[in-house]
Amino acid sequence: MRYPRQRGSTSVMVRVFIPDNSSTKGGGITGLVYNSTNLAIAHSRELQNGGTEVTGANLVDITTIGTWVSPGTGKLGFKAVDAAKVPGLYEIHFPDDCSAFGSGDASQAVYLNIYEKTTTALKIGPNMALIPLDRWDTLTAAAVDAIHDEVVEGTLTLRQLMKVFLAVLAGKSAGGGTLTITFRDNADSKNRISATVDANGNRSDVTIDAS
Repeated sequence: MRYPRQRGSTSVMVRVFIPDNSSTKGGGITGLVYNSTNLAIAHSRELQNGGTEVTGANLVDITTIGTWVSPGTGKLGFKAVDAAKVPGLYEIHFPDDCSAFGSGDASQAVYLNIYEKTTTALKIGPNMALIPLDRWDTLTAAAVDAIHDEVVEGTLTLRQLMKVFLAVLAGKSAGGGTLTITFRDNADSKNRISATVDANGNRSDVTIDAS
């Protein structure tokens, strides 16, 4: 499973398994480096008209696996993760201005392909990868207000209920041991809750001021 990336993500690193097409056991290919002859990496956003191919001098080495460093505009970083322990696993770094993970349209996936352009000496097997894109838009202040003003029960909104909760959990109280218990608002300016209780503390009537 590939974890989704947010549209408009920065510092994007992706790991891709590249099979060895000469292996009869599904093994991964080792020995690929950023400047391997005829190595090419292409990426295509779902709603993009075509794809973007990166080759030659635009493929650059990654200094430290697992630590993103921008490869530069129009370039991709490429390096094997650990040829001994995870043969065939490679890491790719995308620059922040790469359109693949931008927020310019409603694409829901990025497709990634590593291949050999004109020869077969590298023995790169099929490896097309799909990376889901999530919208994950930041809520606007108006959207947050709309959530807070949504009616939860009766006529009470979430915003009003938070005031009630605060009074009960952290406000001053009075009337303990009597038949009327009150809980004050945070400013101690009003009774947020006034409850009529019996000798056992059971409430028979409750008045709420959530204004």
